[in-house]
Amino acid sequence: MVQATLGDRVWEDKNGNGVQDAGEQGVDGVVVSLKAADGHVVSTVTTHDGGQYGFTVDPGTYSVSVAPPAGFVFTGAGKGGNGALDSDVGADGNSASVTLVSGQNNADLDAGVYRPASLSEIVWIDANRDGRLNNGEAGAAGVKVTLLDSSGNPVAGAVATTDANGHYQFDGLAPGSYSVQFDKSSLPAGYDFTTAAQGGPGGAGSDADTGTGKTAQVTLASGDNLTLRAGLVVQQATLGDRVWEDSNANGVQDAGEAGIDGVKVDLKDSLGNVVNSTVTHNGGQYSFTVDPGTYSIAVTAPAGYTSTGQGLGGNSATDSDIDATGASAAVTLAAGQTNNSIDAGLVKLAELGDTVWVDGNRNGVQDANEAGRAGVKVTCWTPPAPQWRPRPPTTAATTCSTTSSRALTASSSTRPPSATACGSTPTATAC
Repeated sequence: MVQATLGDRVWEDKNGNGVQDAGEQGVDGVVVSLKAADGHVVSTVTTHDGGQYGFTVDPGTYSVSVAPPAGFVFTGAGKGGNGALDSDVGADGNSASVTLVSGQNNADLDAGVYRPASLSEIVWIDANRDGRLNNGEAGAAGVKVTLLDSSGNPVAGAVATTDANGHYQFDGLAPGSYSVQFDKSSLPAGYDFTTAAQGGPGGAGSDADTGTGKTAQVTLASGDNLTLRAGLVVQQATLGDRVWEDSNANGVQDAGEAGIDGVKVDLKDSLGNVVNSTVTHNGGQYSFTVDPGTYSIAVTAPAGYTSTGQGLGGNSATDSDIDATGASAAVTLAAGQTNNSIDAGLVKLAELGDTVWVDGNRNGVQDANEAGRAGVKVTCWTPPAPQWRPRPPTTAATTCSTTSSRALTASSSTRPPSATACGSTPTATAC
């Protein structure tokens, strides 16, 4: 009776397809047992020289049982449709029974194994909005993450939630193509996905699509641990409005009053620090895009202008919101809020003046060669509205014309105290 031989190879199935592909290496040190038809162990060997093993046996019916190496699991049996190349052991490491006749050599009972892969990483707050995970940026807890297969469908039971540090992990994955979806509805209130950074999966950037939260697919080989990340940014707010010329100085944006371009506007934080600056344009418009918080603005009036009154119109949408120094009150902006009502009215300053001169010929006209008089104090004042009253009845002391029994005069408050009512006699008081 001539004995038969039975054996083949144990190899690492890097791509998990159940077939011995070019470049996939054998695994040495794996214990393989030969079992008789009744299931008892006939012999045991250990793989060597690139995962090889073999038994020399009498003709009969046998099977092999492979003990998986630490950290490995078996790939699927019979996936390739080629007994010489595909794996012949099931998930329990046992092969089907084979019958050997005298002198037969069966060298195709091979076993594919792989190391489970994992997919993990973090959801974080992208504080500087650069799309990359930087030192000191905090994780976001409570975000739902779903594992998707190569067709983009959810993998049954593969749902994770980020921990207090923003981490999640899917373990025990067979080699293959996967992606994840970060659930937008589970993001912290007031946050969106940051712009995906260049570099692709496994880099320092965010991998989540800003609209769907899905990542691109990654391919996991045996033992891989790849990372897929999602950065979050707070929804920014908008603050702005218009700087205009308040032509009638009433503190309100009236029809026809034009905006002023080229005016510097500073944005200040709650501590009064300037955090941004801009210049008005397109008819006095300005705008800042900011993180939620408390802010104010400061307007630098151009030469020849000054601030109009603050809050005079009683309507914040149309009246001026800056004080005499050009500063507004503080406003607090929530995530996503738009406040386009912080406007600023400016008044263009006017000039009033001329010459005080010595009227040598007393004709009331500044004639040629009549010199100006230095050192005369001139006060600019706004007279109150005139208040009229009837003139008292005329008497013998009256020095004015008596052709009319009734005359009107401005109250003394409307003219300088030294002005006399009529005539040239200082004591005249008839009008």
